[in-house]
Amino acid sequence: MGTQTIWGEADYAKKIARGIMSYSTPSHGGIHLSPSRQSEMPDALRIESGWYEEDCDWCLVAINYAEYFMAEYDQAMNTFKNWHPDRFEKHFGIELKDGESHVKDERLFKERNNGNFLVRTAWGDWHNKVPEGMVGVLAKRECDGKERYFLVPHSEYGSHFVVDIERHVEWGGV
Repeated sequence: MGTQTIWGEADYAKKIARGIMSYSTPSHGGIHLSPSRQSEMPDALRIESGWYEEDCDWCLVAINYAEYFMAEYDQAMNTFKNWHPDRFEKHFGIELKDGESHVKDERLFKERNNGNFLVRTAWGDWHNKVPEGMVGVLAKRECDGKERYFLVPHSEYGSHFVVDIERHVEWGGV
């Protein structure tokens, strides 16, 4: 193709509509808007460079130019809520509730647990230093950046795990 993108040289290009191009490179891709299309983007949807990457940002273009993305519109709305909750709330003038955006939920979880040890890394009992039936974890407390290792019973462990320093045994780590 020869067209340069912010992800490198394009090996595939598709015209979606006048001024809206989709590009793919060997490593990544996304949508590029012409200056006139970019000027039509509302503030809450605009990325200043005019390049909207294919994983999380393409939805901004799809929301504004819905007539060209009808088949993907529901997916675009889902991506928009999940990856750009602040932009979504600003654009639509509504507040997303708990469970409607994993990015917002993650941010709120961290805020609510700022003084607790949150698991960053975990090892199962397959590791030679983790006792059978346990999960070895490295947890961090955001308020002061302190990290500690703990052992957690496998039956208790799950995603977004908060260590209970009164119950979970401190551990020497890996």
